[in-house]
Amino acid sequence: MAYGNQGTLEDKAPWVYPVSILIFGFLCIIFSFGDIENSKYLQIFSAYTRIIVLGLMYIGTFYYLGTSGTHTAKAWDWNEQKNSLATVFGNTVFVFIYHHSIPGIMYPVRPQQAVGKMFLTANIVASILLFAEGFLAYLAFSSLDNPCSTTDGSQVTYPCQVNELFNENFQDIPFIGQVCQFYPMLNVSAVPILTITLRNNFMQVVPVKRWIRDWGCCKFLLDDHKRSVKGIWSIIFTIPVIIIVMFERDPQVMISYTGGICGPFILFLIPVTLTWYGRKKLGDYNKENFNRSPYQ
Repeated sequence: MAYGNQGTLEDKAPWVYPVSILIFGFLCIIFSFGDIENSKYLQIFSAYTRIIVLGLMYIGTFYYLGTSGTHTAKAWDWNEQKNSLATVFGNTVFVFIYHHSIPGIMYPVRPQQAVGKMFLTANIVASILLFAEGFLAYLAFSSLDNPCSTTDGSQVTYPCQVNELFNENFQDIPFIGQVCQFYPMLNVSAVPILTITLRNNFMQVVPVKRWIRDWGCCKFLLDDHKRSVKGIWSIIFTIPVIIIVMFERDPQVMISYTGGICGPFILFLIPVTLTWYGRKKLGDYNKENFNRSPYQ
């Protein structure tokens, strides 16, 4: 943001990266104290900000289309697309775990009968907006090969090729570029939900409380109804991640593998298996059952 080139400041001040990671980790941990509903106002702020940034990306893309014209590449290249499949599954798992919690945190859905219509409308609108964003990126950047950042401090020529973090394509546009660079910081609102979900699931699945009682050590961790203790558990789960990203500068590689492998299981195979065995155990699924899902 300061020099208009992603790598320049890091060359001048190598401490920027670890300090930034520590600040980001600190903020994430702070919001991980308590339960998911405690982050309501953070989620509301994040939701509005995401919409604003998306609008600025539209404006930035139209700006480049107006000043530099279209730069379209071959519409479909399987050799390129197949390399992104693992990333698609990884990001899908992230979005699924994170965003499914947001509506109930921000505002209760009333009346309950409107849930189906709400999900349908939200998915249609989101699909149109994201398709439009991707199509505009295809028109403006897809055939460009000059990178959006350099490591030797040389000047970048804009517009540039579609970056893995799309917000970096707009670095040279005043104000719009700076706001778009802030976009990854909005994950401060996502990480607490993931951390709290992991913490709660871990406490349910792993008999860690029994182990603590048997060991007779750190018994204060058993009082997980207290926000302070919940926060300590969040710190325990977060510290290994912070350590990893301190030494691994491209954690997306790990996300691609873990998400790509776990994604089909988490989103498809495990739910289908549980549903099939559950229905088999219940016998006639059409009988009166208070646990029956309203979604057929």
